[in-house]
Amino acid sequence: MSPPRLPTLDDIPRNIVCDIVPSKDGKPTNALILLHGLGDTKEGFTQLARNLSLPQTTAISIQAPTPIPPLITGSDVPSFHWADDISFSSKSGSLDLDGDFTASIKVITSLVDALTTECHIPPRNIFFLGFGQGGMLALSLIASLPYDIEYGGVISIGGRLPEAVNEDGKGKKKTPVLIAGGNRKTEITRGALDRIRAVFVQVEYVKWEREGDGMMKGREEVLPLMRFWGRRLRTGAPEGTIEI
Repeated sequence: MSPPRLPTLDDIPRNIVCDIVPSKDGKPTNALILLHGLGDTKEGFTQLARNLSLPQTTAISIQAPTPIPPLITGSDVPSFHWADDISFSSKSGSLDLDGDFTASIKVITSLVDALTTECHIPPRNIFFLGFGQGGMLALSLIASLPYDIEYGGVISIGGRLPEAVNEDGKGKKKTPVLIAGGNRKTEITRGALDRIRAVFVQVEYVKWEREGDGMMKGREEVLPLMRFWGRRLRTGAPEGTIEI
């Protein structure tokens, strides 16, 4: 088997807009796919990837494929979403996180295919980090796969399973999942966790002692994520050896 190599923009399907952040140690053993939240762009998660600087891990920050019209956002600042259609919450009247992610799943699947076939990064070495709607997309993608396919892991911050996704009766998914969110005014309710646990074998829940599902703040909130990656990230073979 050929060793993993650093992905380049030439490897990425042309319909994907992304930034590639190589690991500082120059070893592309793992890949971390970052999926921003509803109404955001890839830039914030590109900077997050640089700040995380996971060892032996190439980070790929992807921009959602569909722009949100300024008429809806009330601003000329670019914003994007992952669902096939824009919908509004019947409770709040704001943009709804939930939706049909079929098109975006195809986009991410094409990227994963490129990483595995062109860059020789096995599925077990591929990780996902999503925020809000991006986390919902990551969970949807893994939930759509056969139960015996194992990726490195999914971290979803404030992102639950979409309502359309349910346990399929064919076995729980092997890919480990970490779910994080606030202790109130959160998408990660007890019911949401129960639905996730019905689909995945291994689910870790991190409850932040604050309101809402914003991104992690400070060492205390980052540490559980780093521990998760620390357990799951692969280490490449030393120089001069052959991987089999």
